[in-house]
Amino acid sequence: MANLRNFRKRVSVLKKQGLIPDRTARGSKIDARSADPRYKLKGGKTLGSLVNKFDDVATGKATALKVSKEQVSRFKKAGYETTGGKVIVPHSATEKATVERGEVVIKSRSGIERIQIPIPFQNLTQYLNDIQKDKARINAMKRRNEYFGFKFFGNNSSALYQDIGHAIEDLARYSAVAAANTRIKQQEIYRNLEIVRVARSANWVFPSERRRMMSKKFNRERMRKFRAKLKRKPEAIQNQYRDNAAERNRKYRARLRNGRLKAYKLKARKRAKKSRKNRKKK
Repeated sequence: MANLRNFRKRVSVLKKQGLIPDRTARGSKIDARSADPRYKLKGGKTLGSLVNKFDDVATGKATALKVSKEQVSRFKKAGYETTGGKVIVPHSATEKATVERGEVVIKSRSGIERIQIPIPFQNLTQYLNDIQKDKARINAMKRRNEYFGFKFFGNNSSALYQDIGHAIEDLARYSAVAAANTRIKQQEIYRNLEIVRVARSANWVFPSERRRMMSKKFNRERMRKFRAKLKRKPEAIQNQYRDNAAERNRKYRARLRNGRLKAYKLKARKRAKKSRKNRKKK
């Protein structure tokens, strides 16, 4: 019964995204509340097999987006799954895929948007060159106050760009890109490269900003502002914060009596000392 309930929820999601027909092969209407995996559809497929095919969409790991015929062709050549004038765009559970100004965009909660560039990949040089050739169309995907950047193996680039061509030029200078002389290495770089669009530089944390955020001076200033803000809160909230802080300190002191924690703290000090030396060298 639980499996059938879960199946019907998935049917409902897929119907809303236009991936399931309204009627069965016999002409009866498909209602998500009473749907059965054994329903026969046109072409001989069952409703259950169709739900399994679009499992990622049903579970929120992908979205079916309606795009132009030209875009459908581009995405299909680039290796995306397409069906009925829609493109299936994979994304994480914390992201949302939409179509803006005719282009597919994946938005994260932080405000950073991953833009999907439907260019077929044969090798890295060809892929980057094709982006350069198509830069006029890609540049038109952003407004004046927006910038391009790229995430490389999960890390932000150290600059933002108003022209996608400049971003690709900088990317080509990366040692990992220049040293990718095998197909396996090039495919790995392609899979771990994301072209992003940000509305303001405040949404983008540069390496220098990340180091500043980790400094003791920055953390002291942040805590000073937090305490000043806390003083403006009602007395009940202040007391609750003090009680929570006292409880955290009590648990910390209890753990401190454990010999294993002392050994861990000793190793942590050594790691911190080594890290300070490395930063000074840089």
